[in-house]
Amino acid sequence: MFCRKCGSVILEGHEFCAKCGTKVYNVSLASSTNNPAMGIPVNNVTNNSELPYPKSNKKDKKIVVALVAAAIVLFCTLIGVIVVYGNNPERKLEKQLELAQRYLEDLDYEQAIATYEAALEIDPKCVDAYIGLAEVYEEMEDYEKAAEILQKGLEETDSKAIEKAKSKLEKILFADNEQQVQSEAGESHETSEEQSEEERLEAERLEQERIEAEKAKEYEEFISNTCGDSAIEAYIEYFDKNYGFDSISQGSCYCIYLNNDKIPELVVDGGDAASGAMIFTYGPDGVSEIFLRRGEFLYWEKKNVIDNDSGNSGGYGDAIIEIKNGVFNVIAGGSYFIKDEYYSSPSWDEDYMWNCVWEGEDVTYSEYNRIKESYFPSGDGQWNNAYDIGVSIYGTYAFYDAYHDLMIRWGEAEYWEFYGGMEKPNIYIYPDFSSQQTTVVDGSRVVETNVTLTINNGTLTSSWPESVLQNGKYNWHVYAGEDGTIYDSNGNEYSYLFWEGTSNWEPDFSKGFCVRGDETAAFLRSNLSRMGLTPREYNEFIVYWAPRMQGNKYNLISFQGLEYTNACPLCIKDSEGNAPNSMLRVMMAWKPADSKVTIEAQTFVPFDRTGFTVVEWGGRECN
Repeated sequence: MFCRKCGSVILEGHEFCAKCGTKVYNVSLASSTNNPAMGIPVNNVTNNSELPYPKSNKKDKKIVVALVAAAIVLFCTLIGVIVVYGNNPERKLEKQLELAQRYLEDLDYEQAIATYEAALEIDPKCVDAYIGLAEVYEEMEDYEKAAEILQKGLEETDSKAIEKAKSKLEKILFADNEQQVQSEAGESHETSEEQSEEERLEAERLEQERIEAEKAKEYEEFISNTCGDSAIEAYIEYFDKNYGFDSISQGSCYCIYLNNDKIPELVVDGGDAASGAMIFTYGPDGVSEIFLRRGEFLYWEKKNVIDNDSGNSGGYGDAIIEIKNGVFNVIAGGSYFIKDEYYSSPSWDEDYMWNCVWEGEDVTYSEYNRIKESYFPSGDGQWNNAYDIGVSIYGTYAFYDAYHDLMIRWGEAEYWEFYGGMEKPNIYIYPDFSSQQTTVVDGSRVVETNVTLTINNGTLTSSWPESVLQNGKYNWHVYAGEDGTIYDSNGNEYSYLFWEGTSNWEPDFSKGFCVRGDETAAFLRSNLSRMGLTPREYNEFIVYWAPRMQGNKYNLISFQGLEYTNACPLCIKDSEGNAPNSMLRVMMAWKPADSKVTIEAQTFVPFDRTGFTVVEWGGRECN
């Protein structure tokens, strides 16, 4: 018979294969069936030794056995590697930490906690697992649980990293507790403060009412025991002490009755817009005064209302003033300015034309006038205009009591030389970035510029931004942008430098123009353009001057040259000491005329705007 494993012949009676050692089993073969393994009829076999097994090729069998054995060895090796690597605790821990971090990033806090805890089961001293688990609880805002995890980790590992994380968490806990304590204390304190503030305000209100009532009573007693002559004497003494008689070089002084008592108010009008006007009243505390810009105001006799309605060059304003217990009070006010877009797209729609503000609130021009007029009493008011006074006081100062038609003369004074006002000179500055050193102000490139104005035989009465007087000269230190925008040292923006003043230079009317009043605006537009002003510049000129000139029958106009520039020298330099390459100074002297005046026409030299350029315009009304 043959070995069932290796196919070698096994001698009869042997229990094991002599070649491979396999145990021999005696298999009975049924005579009625075929042997499927041998493929021969079993009934032809008489004994084991007679089975006809095919002869095998031993060399082929060895190759097959070797290949099978090699495959088995390789397979077992791979399985071993997989088993050993997969069961490596460090690898298992690494996979758990990675998985937990992904759960945390996905905000799956429950799975993140379970995975970090599984990591700690693998390695109870895993620092990253303790820190990560604490981070999960921090994200869940369970800071106490996070602190508990870190404390346990610190006890298990004594890790500096865990100690640092615990310290950071304790600071957060402390800050939250402190904030809560402060919040609770703050709410209590705020409630207490609110109550205290309300009580304080109420107490102040009651005290103010008491003071006002006492002042009203005092004022009534004062009025009943004071006559108009006493007020005039008080005004004379006050004005002489605080201003001096020599402060009035032109204009007039007169009395009006603003409120319904027998004490007149004194008006001291400077006679031109630059000088303005002052009003004085008399009460229990003595003389009270208020300055009215440009000397322009509207009042209602004995109705206790003044409207200081004034402005220039497209910017105007109102201040509503009353007298209360012998003191002037401004009770309301507003302002309105021509919109920038008006110059590029003119329209006489006043709601389009003006930017209006009343008591800090934006309003339309129609609303502005409606609100303003709500303060006016019924009936027409009386208008005071510095240009319309027409009474210059020389030799005698006089108070005219309009209510009683009484002229009170006081104090002889010496003759004062006439000083004319220069109104609204605007200085425009246009630097040349290609040749001048620039700096940056509020993100804009600018050129640092120093402007110095000298007024010979005169004084500056107003400026904006305010100039600084040094050694008899008026100085501005500003920064100019390429488009002409001017900035002060605080970053405030201006379209130009504005100034007004007085000087005794005499205008030259030997040459000029006589223009019909209703043609004045067109004349100015044409000739200012020819002289070299830009549309922006000559439009601002016209908006200021035309309303005052176009109502006259004729206007005699002469543009001044050396008479003006010698009287008011202007020095402008940048930070490197460079003067302007081009400078144009336009000063228009003018006066109204009742009939056509024959005058030699002026001619103009075209202005060449080259490099660093400065332009100034202003005017002076002459009598």
